[in-house]
Order: sequence, then structure tokens, then C-alpha cells
Amino acid sequence: MLLCSILLASVTFYPLSNLYAITALAPNARVDAWSKSTTGIWVGQYGIKYKKDKKGTITQSKDGKAWKPAKDNMWLDHLGKWMKISGNKVQWSNDSGKTWSETPEWKWQGGDGKWYKFDKSFNLLVINS
Repeated sequence: MLLCSILLASVTFYPLSNLYAITALAPNARVDAWSKSTTGIWVGQYGIKYKKDKKGTITQSKDGKAWKPAKDNMWLDHLGKWMKISGNKVQWSNDSGKTWSETPEWKWQGGDGKWYKFDKSFNLLVINS
């Protein structure tokens, strides 16, 4: 029987000194994985809750009970960056919706500090820490 151990590490580059710092994690360190959201709800800026219905419409709620369509089918991430699903892609805007680009890995951080993303079928995934 062959036993092996995987060492997880973080590498940081400090450009002014041309040094690299390697931080090793313990062999039993926990690595969080994406899982399908059980509720389909994510939290945006100001604690506003969002969800996508089967037709692809983004709805929002302040209390999680009364839902209404989100204006222009958009939501705000934790920093107030506008996000939307358009052209079968998750997109974001750094200039209040004037220009749009595809969101890297289709992921964003919610107002609750959790990371969210859509998979290629637009199922909501979340990292539960």
C-alpha cells in the first residue's frame, strides 16, 4: 500500500524585495469546497437577499419573505459592485453599469462574507465555512 501526503501551501511574492514567502498548511488542513446552495439565496450589499427564479429573473427581498424583481436584473456584491447575468455569462461593472465584463470564475463575495458563484447551468454554489 502506498501512502502519500499532500502539502497545501500559500505562496506570496513581495515585489520590492524580490522575495517569496511560502506558508505551509498542516497536512489535515481543511480546504473549503463549493456546494450547491440549498436555498438558492445569496446576500448582497446592505443585507439585501437575492435569488434567481427558473426564468432567470433576479428577485430581491429585505426580509426574505416579500420578493420583487431586482431593477434591471442586477445585484450588488459586498463592495457595491453591480453584477448581472447577461448573454449567458455572469458580468460585473466597476462604473455603475456603464461598461460590463465577465466576472472571473463567475464568483463574488456576498454581504454576509460568504463566497458565491454560478456554475455553467446557473445553479447557485456557495462555500460554507
